[in-house]
Amino acid sequence: MLKPFEKIHIYNKYLDDIHEFYTAYRVFRLPEYRITARCIRAGALFYAYDLGKHQQIRRCFFLGLESIFKIMGSI
Repeated sequence: MLKPFEKIHIYNKYLDDIHEFYTAYRVFRLPEYRITARCIRAGALFYAYDLGKHQQIRRCFFLGLESIFKIMGSI
């Protein structure tokens, strides 16, 4: 059996596929991408939003996850 935070599923979603909100995304410069990390065992969700394909935002997100896992004693 997996321990909490032993296996994490990470995926990106492009948010322009919601037709009703597409105009608002462009007019108000809302985030285009959502990065999601989900713990397989515990079901915990972590979200980050990005205006474009920026590696720096993703790196900060992963460093934040790493610090959370260290605090919880999972790493």
